[in-house]
Amino acid sequence: MTKVTLRRATAVDLPHMVAIEIEAAKRFPLSVLPASVGRSGSPLELQEALAAGLAWVAEADKCLIVGFLAAQAIDTSLHIIEMDVHPSHGRQGIGATLLRHAVNHCKSLGLREATLTTFRSVPWNGPFYTKHGFRPLEGGPEFPHLTQALAREARRGLQDRVAMLRNVA
Repeated sequence: MTKVTLRRATAVDLPHMVAIEIEAAKRFPLSVLPASVGRSGSPLELQEALAAGLAWVAEADKCLIVGFLAAQAIDTSLHIIEMDVHPSHGRQGIGATLLRHAVNHCKSLGLREATLTTFRSVPWNGPFYTKHGFRPLEGGPEFPHLTQALAREARRGLQDRVAMLRNVA
């Protein structure tokens, strides 16, 4: 397992984060993640997370950025916008480390839950988050941001998506 150090992301990290997002997207077949979605990164969403102080990078081997997590605070939730680990460093616990950090930060902000949307059936997505305490959740009136996120994703052509929640309070 690669030893990583987490730190808050800065604007200088943005190109590395986008590059990792693009590399991670290549693991998905085009039938799951169409070329029009995810293959170019999401710099605007990442910039917003950076500006809010809700983005972290995982560094390994002399400051090499190997993963990141970007989030936003919405109502009582810390919503994870994107989390990616470079495929060359996958399956080494880096994603789990980033996720634990985000959940702990969620608690420190006094928020009640962490939320995200992901692919239900892709093994390194839905099942990964379930293993780390998240449970599938219908958006519903209690979490309108999840309903909106799933609708946006459907309009972009993403299928087999699920909203997930982990209580942290």
